[in-house]
Parts: sequence; structure tokens; C-alpha cells
Amino acid sequence: MNCGTHTDKASIAQCANCGIGVCSECESYSSVLKPYYGILCPNCFKQKLNESVKFLKKEIIKDSIRLGIESLLWFVGFILIIWAIVGFATNQDTLGVVLVLILGILIAGIFQGIQVFWAGRKERQVDDLIVAASSYDGYTLAGGLIGSTIGKIIAFFLNTVLGVFLSVYSIIKMSISLNNETKTYKMLSKEQSTVNNVEKNN
Repeated sequence: MNCGTHTDKASIAQCANCGIGVCSECESYSSVLKPYYGILCPNCFKQKLNESVKFLKKEIIKDSIRLGIESLLWFVGFILIIWAIVGFATNQDTLGVVLVLILGILIAGIFQGIQVFWAGRKERQVDDLIVAASSYDGYTLAGGLIGSTIGKIIAFFLNTVLGVFLSVYSIIKMSISLNNETKTYKMLSKEQSTVNNVEKNN
């Protein structure tokens, strides 16, 4: 079986996407995507490369917005909690301080609570391209009850109350994930530019 692109060369494998023969030159050409899609012929490589760059761009925008919202909510909530602790220490109005403390806890953890109640542990649909960009399920503490409405309500309140701590882990995890996505996006964008330049010159 000869290579589908270089018909005078023997194939060493088949394209994982379309099945045509792939020679050693074609394999080397598509090596940047090999860990994610396997060996590809030049045409499938260009198709997958364009799809991957487009996909990553959307993911980076979504994750940046998500990270910004959760970080802002946690920061505001944390400031209110600190203010309430100082209020307790200086014997300020107890009811007012308690209300501020509750408000701070709710604001800091609300993102975790909404995430569990709305999604119910449903993971984001991510492409096999980004291994490092894993989804976050909210660390629900409701166990098997999560499938029911009561379970979601319990999970919402538990995750909201504990969200002061859970959000710190979530923010760190999302930051690492976003960094990995950005690095991969830059690498594939550079490869895309190289491929486009080669095509123009030819």
C-alpha cells in the first residue's frame, strides 16, 4: 500500500481519520497532533489543526470569563468575612456583623453552589486535544443524592457554605488549566501559520 499523498512512497501507517496510506514524510508533517489524533494524512492534519485552534480559542474565552467571575466573587466575599471577623473582635453590633458574615460566605461560595445545582456534576464537553484541561465537577458532598432535586438543593447549600475554601482550589485549578490551554493554542496557532505560509509559497 502506497502513501495517498506521495504515491511513489510506501506507506508506514494509515490515517487515523480517513484511512488512506501515510508515509514517513506525512507522519512527520502531522507530528504535532499525533498525541491527540494519531497519525494523520496532510489533508486531515490541516482540517484537525484548524478545528483545534478554533476550539481552543473558544475554550480560552469561556474559561477566562469563568475564572474572572469566580475570582471576583470569592475576593468580595472574603473581604466581607474579614470585616465580620474584625467586627466580632471589636464588639460591634452583633446582628449586623453576623449578617455581613453570612453575606460574605454566600458571595464567596455562590459560584460553587450554582455550579452544582445547575450542572448536577455534568462535566464540560471537552475535546481529546487538551488532556490537561480537565473539567471541574464542583466537589459535591451530596453523594448519590445528586441526581434528585433534593440532592441538588443539599449540594447547593453545602458547596456554597464550603465554597470559601473550595473556590480557592477551583481558582488555582482553572488557572493551571487556562495556562495549559493558552500554551497549546499558541503552539498550534504557530503551526497553523507555518502550514498556511507553505501553501501560499507553493
